[in-house]
Amino acid sequence: MNDPNLTDDLTTLADGLWTLRRPNSFMGLHLGMRVTIVRLPSEDLWVHSPIQLTEGLRANVDALGKVGHLVAPNNMHHMHVGPWQTAYPDAVLHAPEALKRKRKDLRIDRTLEQGAAPEWGVFLRRSSWKGCRSSTRRTSSTPRPRR
Repeated sequence: MNDPNLTDDLTTLADGLWTLRRPNSFMGLHLGMRVTIVRLPSEDLWVHSPIQLTEGLRANVDALGKVGHLVAPNNMHHMHVGPWQTAYPDAVLHAPEALKRKRKDLRIDRTLEQGAAPEWGVFLRRSSWKGCRSSTRRTSSTPRPRR
């Protein structure tokens, strides 16, 4: 990373839950971006809305465990998915159906319209809502209480 003010250090929010925020500008708007990583009961990592994958961030993620799932939650939050899929080729990519047309370079293994995958659907609560026309669908997942 070129900017010394930026970090690759993940913030621990809870046991098995991490995030990292970075600044990001799009069409003159300062929107920021954030990746969220969850350790599933299988011990696989679930990566929601991947951000730029630097060497430092990859080392930090690798220290957490095996990346099993990548989630591009909508047609806007996909810019950095390609390098993650290259780095973690065995990870299942979950994305909206419409992203298949937009990003032919990605191997989309499961569409969000198919619902949550069994590996994480019982652990994470999935919510969807309609956004702007170009966004179409957004998926946000929160851990369900462990029983």
